[in-house]
Amino acid sequence: MILGGGPGWPPPEVPPWAWHAVFAVAVATLAAGLALTWTGRLLSARLLSLARPSDLEARLLVGYYLLERGRPRDALAHFRWVVARRPDYGEAHHWEGLALAQSGDHAGAASALEVAARIQRPVLERLEAASRDPEASPASRLLERLEASRRRTVDTLSALGVAAWRAGRVGQALEALEGAVGLEPGSARAHNDLAWVLVTERPREPEPLGRALLHAERAVALDPSSAACLGTLGAVRLRQGLPAEAAGLLERALQARGATGGRAPRSAATDLCLLAMARAALGQEGPAREALDAALRAGPEARWRLEAEEAVRG
Repeated sequence: MILGGGPGWPPPEVPPWAWHAVFAVAVATLAAGLALTWTGRLLSARLLSLARPSDLEARLLVGYYLLERGRPRDALAHFRWVVARRPDYGEAHHWEGLALAQSGDHAGAASALEVAARIQRPVLERLEAASRDPEASPASRLLERLEASRRRTVDTLSALGVAAWRAGRVGQALEALEGAVGLEPGSARAHNDLAWVLVTERPREPEPLGRALLHAERAVALDPSSAACLGTLGAVRLRQGLPAEAAGLLERALQARGATGGRAPRSAATDLCLLAMARAALGQEGPAREALDAALRAGPEARWRLEAEEAVRG
């Protein structure tokens, strides 16, 4: 028997006493679920949703755990159930966008995340205005709400930027990521993603490349151990004609990804292609070939594979 399903779920004709019993079990299980496995947490959320069929947050929770488990299509049904019942619920659109992105529908993800951002921005602006009002209610509670709203908006804009870039909407991607950086200058993710879009889409143009360097360096300063940030800065330095510095950064990125020795993870394929190009530029034919071979094993369709192959061939 499966606890869950499509739009017709939960099942009809359940006696009221059963709902009370299930709700009590759900609450107890949900509390314990924090220390349980993923299966326990998902079961807790589903029991809670079964006990409270009109509770939007309960359905969002089920979708969240499904998405966390790598089941985006199943999660999407729950997020869309919530969106259909409350179209102005920005968080539901946000999670719908993440599920679509994980499913590979980047254009759909960008559209859903754009809706989420459009809903979230006025809320953030109202809270910002209220925080400047000397007659506003207790400042601590207001500031907590303001910070939570800012984090949600930054997360949405960052996800929107990546989804739009992957969908080929470079202008929308840059606008979203610049908005995220503007709202939260301390976000390593936002700085890194903005630098990555700039270096991948405008690698030969001095002005975008200069901007990419500023954001990539800021990202590494904020999160020095991040493989993604180190790899992005390595890509920028390579495009600036500094292969020795690029190679050092890319080696550090690969170490952070656990790609030293043995088979590199798929996520390292792009870094390995860049490293092969840097080694080739330094005249290091053997190491360049080794990096390229590792890249092809990790991900044959890696970005810049063809350019790396050409660089290694000389």
